[in-house]
Amino acid sequence: MRIQWETGGRLGVAQRPMLASQRMVMIATLAVALMVFAVVMVTSVPAAQAAGQQCANAHANINKIGINKARTAFYCLLNEERKVAGVGIVESDSRIELAAQRHSQDMVKRDYFSHAAPAPAPYGRFPADRIEAAGWPYDVGASETIGGGPTPHWVLSSWLGSRGHCQILMYHGVDYVGLGWYRGTATLDVVSDMRNDYVVRSLACPRKMQTNNLPTVSKLKAVRRGKRLTVRVRTNQPTIKVRVEIYVTKTKKTLRKVVRTNKQGGATARFRVAGPKGFVNADVIIGGKVRSGRATMYR
Repeated sequence: MRIQWETGGRLGVAQRPMLASQRMVMIATLAVALMVFAVVMVTSVPAAQAAGQQCANAHANINKIGINKARTAFYCLLNEERKVAGVGIVESDSRIELAAQRHSQDMVKRDYFSHAAPAPAPYGRFPADRIEAAGWPYDVGASETIGGGPTPHWVLSSWLGSRGHCQILMYHGVDYVGLGWYRGTATLDVVSDMRNDYVVRSLACPRKMQTNNLPTVSKLKAVRRGKRLTVRVRTNQPTIKVRVEIYVTKTKKTLRKVVRTNKQGGATARFRVAGPKGFVNADVIIGGKVRSGRATMYR
């Protein structure tokens, strides 16, 4: 007895031989099915990879989403960047988060910006002291980064753009992290295993973020000559809108201009200002909404 595939598609015993026209129909049907399967396979793999690189609330305002969602987004972004760098992922810990949160709040409330808390230091002067005060029971190698920004992506992007901060975040021996954020001031406490030698791998630091790479302002420079203020903006994408705002400290007025970047991602805005100093803020606008930006001062 001979076994073959029937034209109906089930496995069975030998049947009457197929006509040539029937064979052609079956071959064409199989060819179409294989083409559809190949298309599904090709399109689904990149989609899955892209989904793995998306972190919810990465560009959301921390004031609106709250610290818990901001932490989740930040840790997601950080681990994606560490995967790209090949240094493995890190875990968060509520005790380290508490130490970082206390330090962010203390810096804002007592108006200082430093890793060393001035006396009196209720939770410890240095990062390791604050982590121990928060309940971490182990002898640790502690590091800390401080900065700020309105979104998780902005905070991490600014740290990765600084060589020293980047090397701490990308250090292969980091085990646990904890993010604190209070009124725009961010603290990240980092704990590494003391058994690991503190050798920073030869990484490309500073580095640009590889994940959730929406348009951002990478550089902002304000040059003043008399009453003329020239603001030069550099973004990571060409032909996008950027809103440039000037806050004049003396007059307490805000001046605004919307400019479009050129093919190299650069743009220039010019203002006439009065007074000794002020603030400059440049924000990327996507779909009519402000997404991310950078701030600086002019004198």
